[in-house]
Amino acid sequence: MALLVLAGCGTQNSTTNGQASTTPANHTNTTATASSKTTSTSLKKQHIYLTVLPGGKLGSDGKKHDAFSPSNFTLVKGVPTTITIYNFDDMKHSVTNSKLGLNIQANPSKKDGKPGVTTVTFTPKQVGDFTWQCVDPCDTDNNGWAMSHTGYMKGTIHVVPNQKATQDISLTVMPGGKLGPDGKKHDAFLPANFTMQKGVPVKLTIYNYDDMKHSITSPKLNLNVQANPSKKDGKAGVTTVTFTPKQAGTFQWNCVDPCDTDNNGWAMSHSGYMMGNITVQ
Repeated sequence: MALLVLAGCGTQNSTTNGQASTTPANHTNTTATASSKTTSTSLKKQHIYLTVLPGGKLGSDGKKHDAFSPSNFTLVKGVPTTITIYNFDDMKHSVTNSKLGLNIQANPSKKDGKPGVTTVTFTPKQVGDFTWQCVDPCDTDNNGWAMSHTGYMKGTIHVVPNQKATQDISLTVMPGGKLGPDGKKHDAFLPANFTMQKGVPVKLTIYNYDDMKHSITSPKLNLNVQANPSKKDGKAGVTTVTFTPKQAGTFQWNCVDPCDTDNNGWAMSHSGYMMGNITVQ
């Protein structure tokens, strides 16, 4: 499974009514950030989305390894947090940190291209940086290399005070990775449906593992995030924008760039792949 994250794309950024709109200026790897007006609204609930990519991320040893995408993420002290893990591996994995009382066992995939989905809700009680690890045997083709290297099966959970809260939402683009009802594997955002809170700044990060660009475009939210393509197999590029949702509701988004071309663009017209819903509560 190819894994490419856009390590920041060169973009021209604008903010309209607190919403982010980004348009790529070129295909260089820079981080795109759209600034937004600050808000005093406190975060009441947070959603974190993680994707397990088996043998998908290029390591410093030149080999591709098992990895969580993302491996580093931010939580808010005292705020109930729902963590959802999409595991495309046929082995179970965990996010474990004893100081936070966290030990999430991610269910394995039972069919190629169909992830095992695990959802857990907990409330972090202390501020700080906490190292999590996968305690299950993994990356076995590489003698467990990923288990001892940050950014793969090990990472950092940042817990911050509520007065500094930003909703940390990460999406992963999997090229030809998700099984469809037609029996074929298609391009997909993981997740395609996600939730955020009105009035609290959102830091939206897209890890695009495809060699084609993709977008999250929702006119009603005035949102057009362009994620530039990967330039090296297994090396993730990252696109980040920050915005504040101003209205509650459920808003459809689409990828407006040609994608899933091997399947005549099937994913572009099917929810859960290159289109989905943003729920603002």
